[in-house]
Amino acid sequence: EAESWDEISHVIDTNLYGVLASLNPLISSMQKRKQGQIAIISSLAAFYGMAVTPAYCASKAGVKGYGEALRGWLKHDNIKVNMVYPGFVKSALSDAFKADKPFMISAEKAADIIVNGIEKNKASISFPFPLNFGVWFLSAIPAGIADWIMGKLYNPSSNKKNK
Repeated sequence: EAESWDEISHVIDTNLYGVLASLNPLISSMQKRKQGQIAIISSLAAFYGMAVTPAYCASKAGVKGYGEALRGWLKHDNIKVNMVYPGFVKSALSDAFKADKPFMISAEKAADIIVNGIEKNKASISFPFPLNFGVWFLSAIPAGIADWIMGKLYNPSSNKKNK
């Protein structure tokens, strides 16, 4: 069934506006100090919009665009910006997600990957590799081919894998 306007608004308010509202007051103080580091959590869903979660994908794509723009904008103020793009991480929220969750990892493993990436000041921290490569590939190929592949993997109208 379609996402209701209330559901869409809630997801956008939480995932996009929540990030913007949290970061906005911090940026000017970091600029005055001429130093800082910001890690922003987006999602692999930012790279390819999936039919099962349109508002979620849109919100995470907005976060991705904002974070990438911040990195360039704040670079001259010696402020590092790291974008984090996790796939499925085991949590109560992921347990509630009814579709397949390929290559799911533990929260502890995700935290280790994120901390390691931040310490190395990686611009983009995305994981796990197989899923990361898959969504990147889908975003890089023609839409018709990507849609065909996704149609073979997932049918949102039945919420079951196609045979």
